Amino acid sequence: MDFVKGVPKLNPNLSYNSLNLTPVEGYLLSRIDGVSSVDDIVSTSGLPYEQAMEVVRSLWNKNVFSIDGVSKLPEEKGDIDLTKEERNNIEKMLEIVENGTFYEVLSVPFNVKPEEVKIRFFELSKLYHPDRYFKKNIGEYKDKLNKIFKKISEAYEVLYDPRKKRWYDNMLASSVSKSAMVKQSSQVEATQSIKPNPLATEKTVKIEKPYHKKHGIQADTTPATARNSSEFIQTTIDQRLEVIKELLNNDMLESALKEIDRIKDTKDARIPLLVADYYLRHDNLLKAKDYAQMAIDLEPDNINAYKMLGNIYMKFKLYRNALKVYESIKRIQPDDTDVDVMINKIKSLIED
Repeated sequence: MDFVKGVPKLNPNLSYNSLNLTPVEGYLLSRIDGVSSVDDIVSTSGLPYEQAMEVVRSLWNKNVFSIDGVSKLPEEKGDIDLTKEERNNIEKMLEIVENGTFYEVLSVPFNVKPEEVKIRFFELSKLYHPDRYFKKNIGEYKDKLNKIFKKISEAYEVLYDPRKKRWYDNMLASSVSKSAMVKQSSQVEATQSIKPNPLATEKTVKIEKPYHKKHGIQADTTPATARNSSEFIQTTIDQRLEVIKELLNNDMLESALKEIDRIKDTKDARIPLLVADYYLRHDNLLKAKDYAQMAIDLEPDNINAYKMLGNIYMKFKLYRNALKVYESIKRIQPDDTDVDVMINKIKSLIED
């Protein structure tokens, strides 16, 4: 029997509490009813088809269910979905990552400025982030990309922070002469811009002005000891939110979550809303719902958070849940006619 056309039947002898299932696995497990086929379950899950199928495979491997007439999973595609050039680039970059300094990993000069480090990090992340090959079979290259991206992230963390950069420079100085480092710097500076990594297959953006000017962020020259006002704190959060937004727009979720972790104590509802929007755009509705609810918990009168949650429920086709959300918005903004229109639309969907 074809696996996707088979009907999963739960294993009656399995202790589900001992499986340590992920939320998504638990969600798909709840959809196994002994009637719906694998294809039915995956197609109506609200998740991307390939992602849902991967979760079903995981449940099969954990012996959660069986399918009459199916003794093993169908073979997955064996070919690597990478061109020869892409493989060579990854291999060469891996060699640099394993043997080079942070400066060599990012291909930047010794006296590189923080804003230049940030731009270079974004450029390399677009090339070597594992999510770039999402839905592709890249075999062993996935581990190689993870290793490359981890080193790129470490290089960014150190060279972007002046204090960490000084520490790293002192460490390098113990094994590499200062003159050799200066020579390397002068060679790179001769290009008058951050030279693209020779392995890159995409054009590198020339650094023409600092990151904060490029994005319209006011530079702050106030001494650290004098910056205690809430205005400064808010500016810092706004700047970090811009970085998080850019990371999410480039599908760099792991790096974005690291940035979020640094400012999690601010309890700003805009942070989970950014993540909720990311997951909504990627059709991961369960994650999107969790983060939208988190934003509401932080700011119970945040209209944007309610509208985000309402949109998620609408995409789930959970119209009664969506109606409750919009009725909550109506209580906060009783004069909003757009909300009235949405409420009437949802009621008609429920009646149908």
